[in-house]
Amino acid sequence: MTMNNTPAISITFIIFCVFFGWKLSMAKVQDSTHIFKPMSLALNFSSRGYGAELGFLINKNPQLGLRINASYFSFGKSQNIQLDKGTNLDIFPNIQTLAIGSLVDYYPFKRKAFRLSGGISYDAMQQYQVAFSSASGLDLGGLQIAGDDFGNINFGIKWNAIRPYFGVGFGRSVMKHRVGLGFDMGVAYMGSPKLSLLYEGFLETTTIDNEMKKIESNMRGYSYYPYLAFQLKYNLYKRKR
Repeated sequence: MTMNNTPAISITFIIFCVFFGWKLSMAKVQDSTHIFKPMSLALNFSSRGYGAELGFLINKNPQLGLRINASYFSFGKSQNIQLDKGTNLDIFPNIQTLAIGSLVDYYPFKRKAFRLSGGISYDAMQQYQVAFSSASGLDLGGLQIAGDDFGNINFGIKWNAIRPYFGVGFGRSVMKHRVGLGFDMGVAYMGSPKLSLLYEGFLETTTIDNEMKKIESNMRGYSYYPYLAFQLKYNLYKRKR
């Protein structure tokens, strides 16, 4: 089983951010009618994957910043698990996400880089699926399932596409120097998960559909996603001294 792997999406977005940031840096930022002043471009590595981020000052206020970002993650390496008596289980994960978001940063201490951040993200792509098969069949402590009877199982899970976020961090939205670092730590609210299960084979003789409803109900509390991120930033606008 193969997976459609599209890392080119994230690379395209990073190239777009570089071009967009460069065009903004060439604009006449001296115009006081512009709300968003000097900007920075960052590479972002987070628990949501990797991507790019643009940072702005809001109306030249050093205590307010705006960041626009996108992150991409993909995993599709198949696994073969050896079980008892020479049987095995083949697992085919298919995980792909592309998230676009914005954050407003507030710096309560004027001379410190500590920040409070709040914002929202949108999952333009959200795919959490895994497929199971077994050509050898299974022998699970007396429960024997022949390979022809096992069939195929496809399991999926999905959360809300729109996710509010709150967290803390360090690092200016736009640094005083050309190069800088940033860090975020917080949590996003994803809503209750929705499960899906498609199958053929031995599961057709079970009451798995009723059990899935119970599992989905029991997972309602799994609605918060921990977010950690590191940024390597480059200031696109050289401040006047």
